[in-house]
Amino acid sequence: MRAQQGDSNAFGLLVGRYQSKVIAQAYRWTKNPEDAEEIAQEAFIKAWDAIGKFRGDSAFYTWLYRIVHNAAYAWNKKHSTRPISLTHEGEEPGSGLVMEVVSEDLNPEQLTEREQLLQQLNDALKRLPEEQQEAYTLCELEQMSYEEIAASTGVPIGTVRSRIFRARRALAEELKHWRQERF
Repeated sequence: MRAQQGDSNAFGLLVGRYQSKVIAQAYRWTKNPEDAEEIAQEAFIKAWDAIGKFRGDSAFYTWLYRIVHNAAYAWNKKHSTRPISLTHEGEEPGSGLVMEVVSEDLNPEQLTEREQLLQQLNDALKRLPEEQQEAYTLCELEQMSYEEIAASTGVPIGTVRSRIFRARRALAEELKHWRQERF
């Protein structure tokens, strides 16, 4: 990797490629766009300083994710007494957490039901323990493998599997109750 050899232009390309994901990741903890940008900047500085230590055992984003994760925790500890809260990729104030409800094939009643279901899923995700939220989000929304999640979070792969299993089970149970109440 050219960036590891000190090529700042190559690192700039990596920043351009991952900047929006890093900011979104930081936003998950801060809920504040300006703070998220500050954390992202700090994470990229740390990544540049440590780029020589990147061994390539995992994907670059997996390695970078861990740096962002650590930078967010350090920033939160330094700047706030608020607990860190994990949400989901691309969340902006007023937007959906899991996915947008867009389909031309749905009639208004079906569209409303899908929106309600997604809101229930989003609410259920927020109630999961933070470790389960993180593992589930990385698996289902970021499409990371269990191995990548283990590497980026620093927990054993068995723990990752357990967290994802428990998250899926809890979400299924909550949605089952919601469906029973509706029908």
